[in-house]
Amino acid sequence: MNIGQRIKQLRIKNNLTLEELASR
Repeated sequence: MNIGQRIKQLRIKNNLTLEELASR
């Protein structure tokens, strides 16, 4: 398992959630 990819996915998820909160 590549830790770098896991972190990348978590950052993408966090960015999406932040965008959803900002759009409300």
